[in-house]
Amino acid sequence: MNITNTSTQIIFNHFYKLRHDNKRSIIYSTEKENINSTIHVNESWISKIHPVYAMIFSFLSEPITVADLFEEIAYFLDISEEKAQEIISPILEQDEAFYIEYEGVKNYFPMNIVIPASEAFAKIRIYSPLDFCYDEVDIEQERYYVAPFTSVLMLNNKCVTNCAYCYADTTTSNQEMPFGRLKEVIKNAYELGIMSIALSGGEVFLYKKLPELLKVMKQYDYPAGLLSTKVPLTEEKILSVKPYSPTIQLSLDAIEDPILSKILKVKEGYAEKVKKRYSSTGKTQYDISGSYCINSL
Repeated sequence: MNITNTSTQIIFNHFYKLRHDNKRSIIYSTEKENINSTIHVNESWISKIHPVYAMIFSFLSEPITVADLFEEIAYFLDISEEKAQEIISPILEQDEAFYIEYEGVKNYFPMNIVIPASEAFAKIRIYSPLDFCYDEVDIEQERYYVAPFTSVLMLNNKCVTNCAYCYADTTTSNQEMPFGRLKEVIKNAYELGIMSIALSGGEVFLYKKLPELLKVMKQYDYPAGLLSTKVPLTEEKILSVKPYSPTIQLSLDAIEDPILSKILKVKEGYAEKVKKRYSSTGKTQYDISGSYCINSL
């Protein structure tokens, strides 16, 4: 893969994402993103980098020739084109993870961070060098300055069971987050560069607008991920979330009604309803001990 020719059009590999964190910038990738490309990538990558590199990558948000990139960076950083070439060339052709030292800071990068524009395969996100302005650099601090990297949204505290071992506060009345507020939270998470969002309850399948919520998450490049439930799901509910490819985990606890009635306080027939629905998908594997089953839609 030759991208050192000055007339070659190149682009930032948008499988990776950039986020500014006040005194440093961060490059990261997300799990379970569909990869339909011959370009190899480092999945689940997170590293802190000097903001200057994030600024450089911002000029690569869209296709640009190598020669134009040298010129743009030289002008932006007020350096010679030879110096710009010295800074940029080491990141242009790297098919393995690597690091570069800049101003006493070691910057770690994943493989194929810059690729030929003709081989781009991920959704483009436009960055500006002004997104990564800084007054000082701190690569060492582990705690993030601006926002966490993962988030859990508790949709409600409603349940279909009343588990004897549950730690939840049962004195609080059943509530759920309004759909409009959840959309705002997901949009804000995307703008802050939060890497992943997990959904929790209560019971996620008792959230009436779950399919609509998964659609919003998909719009902002957040996969549905793992949905844990105790609901004996109907075919209608399964089909409503199938377009978003979640992994469904059913916590069954036991397979005998007398035991389930005692520890979950559910009605007789609960286990049969669960087994009938999940076995009908043809994809479910049951743990014979009754501890759980997982079905990937």
